Amino acid sequence: MKFFTLLLALLPVLAHAEFTSFTATPNAVFANTPTSVTFVASLPAEPGLIKSSVRLLRAVNGVYGVVGTMHDDGLAGDALANDNLYTLTLSVPAASNGEYQFRASAAYTGVARRLQSETLPLQVLPALDLQITAGQQEITLLQGETVSSAFILQMSKQAGGSGNITAVQSLTPAGGLSLVTDLNPGGYSSTQSMQTFLVQDTFTALQPGDYTVKLDGTLNAGGASDQASATMLIHVLPANGAGQLGLTAYPGGIETGTSGAIVFGAGYTMGPTLPVSVTLYETNATGVILHEQGAMLDDGAQADLAADDQTYTTQPTLQAGPAGSLRYFKAVAVFASGTPVESPVVSLPSLPYHISFVPANPAASVVEAETGVQLQCDQVIVQFRADATLAAIDAAVAGVSGHVWGVEPLINAYQIGIPCQGIAGVKAALAYLAQQPQVVAAEPNSWSALAEFKPNDSRYASQYAPPLVRADEAWLIARGQGVVVAVLDSGVDYQHPDLVGRVHLGHDYVNNDADPKDDHSHGTHVAGIIGAKGHNSVGVAGMAWDAEILAIKVCGGETGVPGVGIVGGCPESAIISGILAATSQARIINMSLRGHKSLFEAALNLLGLKTAYQKAVEAASAAGVLVVAASGNDNSSDPKLPCAYPTVLCVGNTTSADVRYADPKYGSNYGAHVDIAAPGTDILSTVPTFADASGYQYKTGTSMASPLVAGVAALVWGNNPSMTRSQVEERLLKTALPLNQQVGPRVDAFDAVFNGSFEHDLSGWKISGTGSAVPKLGPISPVKGVRLGMASTGPDAAVEQSELYQEFTVRQDVTELALSFSYAMVTEEYPEWVGRGFNDDFRVTLETPDGVEHQVALETVDGSAFSAIGGIDFPGGDSTVGWTGWKNVVSVKFPLTAGAGKYRLRVRDRGDGIYDTNGLLDTIRFK
Repeated sequence: MKFFTLLLALLPVLAHAEFTSFTATPNAVFANTPTSVTFVASLPAEPGLIKSSVRLLRAVNGVYGVVGTMHDDGLAGDALANDNLYTLTLSVPAASNGEYQFRASAAYTGVARRLQSETLPLQVLPALDLQITAGQQEITLLQGETVSSAFILQMSKQAGGSGNITAVQSLTPAGGLSLVTDLNPGGYSSTQSMQTFLVQDTFTALQPGDYTVKLDGTLNAGGASDQASATMLIHVLPANGAGQLGLTAYPGGIETGTSGAIVFGAGYTMGPTLPVSVTLYETNATGVILHEQGAMLDDGAQADLAADDQTYTTQPTLQAGPAGSLRYFKAVAVFASGTPVESPVVSLPSLPYHISFVPANPAASVVEAETGVQLQCDQVIVQFRADATLAAIDAAVAGVSGHVWGVEPLINAYQIGIPCQGIAGVKAALAYLAQQPQVVAAEPNSWSALAEFKPNDSRYASQYAPPLVRADEAWLIARGQGVVVAVLDSGVDYQHPDLVGRVHLGHDYVNNDADPKDDHSHGTHVAGIIGAKGHNSVGVAGMAWDAEILAIKVCGGETGVPGVGIVGGCPESAIISGILAATSQARIINMSLRGHKSLFEAALNLLGLKTAYQKAVEAASAAGVLVVAASGNDNSSDPKLPCAYPTVLCVGNTTSADVRYADPKYGSNYGAHVDIAAPGTDILSTVPTFADASGYQYKTGTSMASPLVAGVAALVWGNNPSMTRSQVEERLLKTALPLNQQVGPRVDAFDAVFNGSFEHDLSGWKISGTGSAVPKLGPISPVKGVRLGMASTGPDAAVEQSELYQEFTVRQDVTELALSFSYAMVTEEYPEWVGRGFNDDFRVTLETPDGVEHQVALETVDGSAFSAIGGIDFPGGDSTVGWTGWKNVVSVKFPLTAGAGKYRLRVRDRGDGIYDTNGLLDTIRFK
């Protein structure tokens, strides 16, 4: 792989205000019907802004082009001059169903790059359309708790006359969860072309378990119909708050005649209550306890790499039994209530073979002519059936004149040495082994290649990526503490000044020793992007500078270095062992590698079989580890390994301009398999001094984008240690910024940590009363992204106060917190009940650690200015609704005199409970 050194100075980084909102009215149009749409962008006035430069952009085939100038001069449809609201009314052709994407942009004097808003989607609807949205897609409750949420029914019909919705709600399984709903059994109807109806549900958790609440609806109008549905998944945990406990072990077996140290890791997720103790027991095959092995600790000592990460670890030395015998183990967590939670039982075999794969010899590598894939001619990897006997395994191996060099018992994969007879010899061995009844799959050992707040760090100004992905905001409250990220790469320079004390030494699977020293520079660069120490007056700042790095060497270094082999060479046998070794000790694995799929693997896939490489990745994912990998730098849509595997979070490379790095030869790979993107172009990070005397160097590639995403994942997990792997991945994907560049959305560190734009439901927010995250409320759209937060009261005394709040810890070295957000109040008491004693209010406050509550925003029915808004029908009331319009709180600063500690941002809607009132919130920022 080739990296490029930055030759030109980076463009100036924008230090100006940002677009505070960008909306379209209407927020949806009908297909094949040209519609007049008014776009309004809010941009604060400041020196240098060229007011005549504000443009409306529309994406066509992934490229944004100018469609018109937006005005703040009282002309061309602009309501009021110099109110910082830039307006353009545009006829949208709406040729077909789908979505148009728009942005606003502005220029500043002396700044080369234009400021752009985030993407605004405009839906193009069919002539008849029903959409149902769940206010929360996933809710976790303790037994006995009660919470409310809402379903939103959005009816759209182009023809005149009445539209009628019938809806049915179901609960599966029945019982165990109490459901009280205000769903109208007679359905809903309207003559308006677009109308929104709310259905409020209240859930009370009766018995632990998982429950699915589903709302099915049918819209009928003018002889046509449309159907839609939405679901909420409700997790009910025991009243003591006990969650789920997993268990992994590595190495996954013991060689007969020896004893070995085995790392057991028990990952605890989902539960808000931490166990008092976790203990490892040896059991029989059915889980009956035989005797205690010892306490499993989360103290950051010995085998436990990070304290308080909710991974409990122990490393006993176990004696092998007779060849082929199994020993069984489980972990048991005990809580203050005395109730235990048990992990599944795991087994450790005793085998007459070396446990884990041995290093590959680069001198025995050959190239598959059809694909260019590099293979080992002296070995293959074979997966045997779980019930295969040792005699059957030995017989199959003898049939190719081979020997078992190593085994990874967790995936029943064997590294078989064979006589080196070129590609033909590999094909012959694989053909023979595939015919043996005890063999599941046989494959070559292929090679992969390396895919390459404002802290006071001396070279932080040269890093454009952290402020672009809003890490500077995330660092106020999250730095990845307690999260272990395994770097499977060329090793790490663990004595680098920006990494020293942050790196744990894993195994070197290239040289078969315990010193994963970097002899290339790639792995050190990757490690620095993840976790270079920030705010230490030295060098650069990593994404998660309080995270821990587990260095595992699976790739060779430079040509000519004894024992390391080809540049960037990464044999699959080393990668597989590295993945399995990391699974017991790390929460995240970063693999800035890319390999081509061989013809042998393609043939296995056609038979529905998986390689040992894929099984190792899936084993890590099943154990709760997030595997992040680079998509590759071939400027191709062809999926590379390991990104081609479904459970891998695949990362593309973008630039400082938020576009795909598209160099014709070394551009980022792209396509549907690329899940998410991050800046990976001209990235400054740590390297050994043999690569650059300064210890820092610019590199470009998906290799640099992947660790940035891994670092953001560490920020999320550090602040939410009870999250599962899938929840962390979902948070990253849902809060990322859409780019329309075929590399997925670009990661957003602050929204990933705080979910301040509610793109990930209400995840991270606590609720009393009724809380929802919805894509729109009638004609009201989010000011950013595709969801907004909503707290609701009413109807008919059902809920008199609702609150959303999020607790967060401000770090010790932060002295000031700046808070910005957008909000609005919507009420059914307008206009007839204004001033008549039904004075509902909506407020946003910040509560400091000393208990003082600071009011940031307040709206009331009697004291605020409302305007009528159509298209919204609240249950139990009339059809007149008013709203304040979106309002912006911009950079309200709070000196942190209360000191570092736990803060609470509170969003409250208080009312009489007779008529509906809703408080809306969006785009919370610490900036």
